[in-house]
Amino acid sequence: MVDRFKTSVGCDITYVLHAGPGTNAPRVALVHSLALDRSIWDGVVRALATEAQILTLDCRGHGQSAQPVMTYTPQLFARDLAELMDHVQWPSAIVAGCSMGGMVAQAFAIDYPQRTNGLTLVDTTAWYGAEAANAWRERAATA
Repeated sequence: MVDRFKTSVGCDITYVLHAGPGTNAPRVALVHSLALDRSIWDGVVRALATEAQILTLDCRGHGQSAQPVMTYTPQLFARDLAELMDHVQWPSAIVAGCSMGGMVAQAFAIDYPQRTNGLTLVDTTAWYGAEAANAWRERAATA
């Protein structure tokens, strides 16, 4: 079931909490790529549905979440994820991310190490560099 919550600065974030096999199951948070939404993880959710509780979200500026005009950073998305985990009462999780989501997962692990039970990083980097940053901004503006 799709749900919403407001971050500490009032940004609406859309998410789905997939209950899985129960409250003692591992918790996995999945963060999507730039210009996509939580639906990229649908196949993974189906595959893990009997093994884990899974949290998927639309990062701010993506999917059905609010799209405020502002500068987005992996650290901002990581803070949103931490606040969402507070909202669903998850003290920690395995965090997985693809591309931009992988950068968010790394930022989350740095900023919230005690809340990170593991990382899965798919097709990502820690930093794109100054030249790539311009292309990234153009791609983000197009999205």
